[in-house]
Amino acid sequence: MRSSCLINCHNYVDYVGEAIDSALAQSKPFDEVIVVDDGSSDGSADRIREDYGGHAKVRLIAKPQAGQLSCFHVGLAESRGDLLFFLDADDRYAPEMLQRVTDLYRRRPEIGFVSTGYRRFGAIEGWHPPASGSRRRGISVASAALHRCWIGNPTSCLSMRRTVAQKVLPYPDESDWQTRADDVLVLGSSIMGADKYHLELPLVEYRIHDRNHFAGKRLDAVGKMRYALCVERMVNWYLRAARVNRDSIAYLLHREFRTCERPSSKELRSYLRMLGRGRLPWSTRLDYSLNMVLHYAKEYRRRKATPPAVEPDLAVTEAPRHANATGTSQSNVKAA
Repeated sequence: MRSSCLINCHNYVDYVGEAIDSALAQSKPFDEVIVVDDGSSDGSADRIREDYGGHAKVRLIAKPQAGQLSCFHVGLAESRGDLLFFLDADDRYAPEMLQRVTDLYRRRPEIGFVSTGYRRFGAIEGWHPPASGSRRRGISVASAALHRCWIGNPTSCLSMRRTVAQKVLPYPDESDWQTRADDVLVLGSSIMGADKYHLELPLVEYRIHDRNHFAGKRLDAVGKMRYALCVERMVNWYLRAARVNRDSIAYLLHREFRTCERPSSKELRSYLRMLGRGRLPWSTRLDYSLNMVLHYAKEYRRRKATPPAVEPDLAVTEAPRHANATGTSQSNVKAA
């Protein structure tokens, strides 16, 4: 399987070299590293040309500013990989990231989307683990549509098979997602039926600094309403693209729940609430509820017998530092 690293960059001249270096330093090398510069005004594109213009695997695409989602669109169109990895220009990969994730895709051919854990560095340090361990998260069409269930992690932790990406992208309302476009990757892939897996290993280094385009930003009431409208438009568009009827999607809930390995009690309660709000006969709701409870009980017993694959002590080797970077370990910057 060929692999492509798609780096999106806007005014991150101090960091983009580290992102590229971390992609090039993988123990299993990427087949190509495509950097899409989104109209940077700080000399990012010139720095990339100067430092990587002669590198066989690095390709720069400089374009007018149109936002993060536009970078995903260009990256997909220009790439040739069977597996696509998305990396923000201010983050870094651990050297073993590609090897571990590629091995997972090879072992589990049914999986189309993988998210990983990450470590924060910069203004805030430390591993940021989810609570439920490495596991198959399954198919999440109904939960994404009805409950906006977000099965993923920040952009730099995401990868997917090309066959999945081609169902998710392009998304037409590009201007809605100039930032926070990982929502499109995560919710779009769910509604388009991707079978998901979360690998709870800190294979990404997620930088916290005072110029993050999204992390640490707070929205006021107007901003939250505008964001909610963007999400609503997106969800409805993907439902139409998937030819799924929201009014009858509750009939899928019990089957969807059974695709999830070792579901948590919180996930069970969430599915039961969605089922309760569905327009289903009471006998059907009762039957589906019992079906989900039995799956949860079976997986609970399995979870007790076989603890989830959590490796918090994994030594994540620090990515090589770019010779001209000035923002490698600054901690006097932003709060997350």
